[in-house]
Amino acid sequence: MTARSPSASRDTLRPSANDWLTAPNGSLILLNAHSDKSGRYLCHVTNGIGQDLNQVVNFTVKAPPTILTGGDGGGDVGFVSTSVGVDSTKLECEANGDRPISVTWTKVSLDPMLQKIHPFWPMNSQVAF
Repeated sequence: MTARSPSASRDTLRPSANDWLTAPNGSLILLNAHSDKSGRYLCHVTNGIGQDLNQVVNFTVKAPPTILTGGDGGGDVGFVSTSVGVDSTKLECEANGDRPISVTWTKVSLDPMLQKIHPFWPMNSQVAF
């Protein structure tokens, strides 16, 4: 079996110990899936009898949400300060990942003895995109 990615190049995929491998039945097994592996893959089958066969497979890698600013998304605390009389202050929480993504803001209190964050005041501020 020859596997190629028509969206990238017409060259045959080269084996890599940490990228992909071919199963005994000819299936392509992609290891360590990342969004850069998303695309169209062409499977070309021949055995010298009859016509060669081709099949294109559209492959999509779904990504969980991540927070790009204000911490690493693992519950870190970001800091923003302002002064009395300022009209508005922007608290950033830029999300990335497969859509739909829902972002909800809640005012919380930090328990300094337990180092835990507790919900305090639901703001009913939610956006989905």
